[in-house]
Amino acid sequence: MDPNLLFCTRKIKGVYKYIIPTAKHHSEKVLNTKLEYSFLKQKRLSINVLFFIFKNFLNGNFFNKDKLMSIKYRGHYLGRYALPEVYKNFKSYSSTRIYYFEIFKAFYFTAQVVDKAKNLKNVRAAFIDHGMYRNGIFMEILSKKNIPIYSLGYPRGFFFFYNKKRKTLNYENIIQLNKAKKINNSKNNQAKKALKIVLTNTEKFPWMQHIRFVDNLKINLKDLTHVIYVHSFTDTQMIYGYDGFLNVYEWFNFTLKELTKNKNNKILLKAHPSFFHEKYPNKNAIYDRELFFKVTNQYLDNKNVIILKDSIRNKKLLEQIPKKTILVSHHGSVVLESLFMGFKCIASSSAFWNNQFKISNNWKNEIEYKKILKKEWRLLKYHNKEDLLNVSYQLFCEPKGIYGKNYWENILIENLKIKKKSLFQNPVETLEKTKISKIKKEKLISKISKSIENIFINKVKI
Repeated sequence: MDPNLLFCTRKIKGVYKYIIPTAKHHSEKVLNTKLEYSFLKQKRLSINVLFFIFKNFLNGNFFNKDKLMSIKYRGHYLGRYALPEVYKNFKSYSSTRIYYFEIFKAFYFTAQVVDKAKNLKNVRAAFIDHGMYRNGIFMEILSKKNIPIYSLGYPRGFFFFYNKKRKTLNYENIIQLNKAKKINNSKNNQAKKALKIVLTNTEKFPWMQHIRFVDNLKINLKDLTHVIYVHSFTDTQMIYGYDGFLNVYEWFNFTLKELTKNKNNKILLKAHPSFFHEKYPNKNAIYDRELFFKVTNQYLDNKNVIILKDSIRNKKLLEQIPKKTILVSHHGSVVLESLFMGFKCIASSSAFWNNQFKISNNWKNEIEYKKILKKEWRLLKYHNKEDLLNVSYQLFCEPKGIYGKNYWENILIENLKIKKKSLFQNPVETLEKTKISKIKKEKLISKISKSIENIFINKVKI
């Protein structure tokens, strides 16, 4: 008799030497059966997939944005997962040759994932990492088997879900915050308190530590009409789905071009503080900075565009600009902070909260976005206060969530006696140095398993 399997897309190394055994421990209790590990294996060259790539090349599907997003293989759309793989390579933005090399490679490997997922047998549970990339195909296909799927990902913590209705789920249907949970008055108050803390204590976020913030800007902001908050161009593009833009760089370029068409607009460009983080633990900040300047250098002589290079806390910035300033963000948590301070915001429908929440003036495609950007402040809507507090509670206060007291990482840090900063900056090295007995590890895995959040997908309208 073939064994029941826990399929894993990662090896048991680094932080995953705690995460994957925890998923196994938890799923065995949920299913009341013993499981064996099954790890993702590299597949050999596929003639079928190569033919598929060649066919789409001849049809011109790789040379048009809409056609790229419509490419299907064995009934599954690939673009939503393949394109984020392309933009992990910074050079894809500047070199046509490298861009198309990455395109062909990403679509080839994403199509291979479809074959791998459909050929899996005896899988009773799965741990799938980084579902915004091609691994999202595993989630899409395996979740239709109505088995527990485990993963990690912002804005959630360590979570699992069932797809009981066996619908086709994209990664954003899983990871986005939704209204499945009701928020009472006590939780509303917790959300308000959390928003106040986030606004005044930006260093709460690990990636904001060591940034030198300024408190006052020595520029005139009285006539400001818009602030554009700029996000990472290289990390996790389309993480919450497709909204007419393949990446944040394309969105930023489009936004600035549209807003500068109106000579009455005065626009402040605020880069994410990590762009200028000298100690940030990866190269993305350097790449982001280069791409930021590639766009902004086109506007150096435009008196209506202010390029902000200083890192200023959002609260301090909002206190210095007119209340009728329109704030534009693609999907950042800065939206929540700004709404709480009474501003109107424009944000993508592909944000970390789903469309059940009425908190921003959002768009689903390029045409809708263009219309919204042309609107005057008085024609934009204010947010729904209950929805803002619901999203804020789930993000900042959910006990098992990324900022919660029962977040899996906090349990790991407390029990292994390691520093959060070390785990954030050098997770593999930090955990390899940490020795733990088999008995203590089993107890730790049991503790972490209690931090796994069950998210309810099928209560959400998709």
